[in-house]
Amino acid sequence: MTPDPPTANSLVKIRILGTSGAEVADGDVSVKISWAGMQVAQQTLSLCKFLSCPIKAGPITATYENTMPSFVPRGKYGVDVVARSGSGSDVLCMRASFNV
Repeated sequence: MTPDPPTANSLVKIRILGTSGAEVADGDVSVKISWAGMQVAQQTLSLCKFLSCPIKAGPITATYENTMPSFVPRGKYGVDVVARSGSGSDVLCMRASFNV
């Protein structure tokens, strides 16, 4: 994640490395952000905007970018990312945490 730790008004980039077990033509990515254990934001994106489709079986690299709000309460944040194919199969699951 850059910057680490994130700051108010900064563009936060999370780079995800993994391996796909099969080719995936399309799907959705759900990103949920929590603060102090409470969900504070959720975003659903097209998998093909997050990764280049079709996704071939093998190594994958994905980057999620979002701008932090101008006011960011201090504390522990969590990020959960789940990507599913158009048929509902899990493509990617990631959980991360950081402090602000």
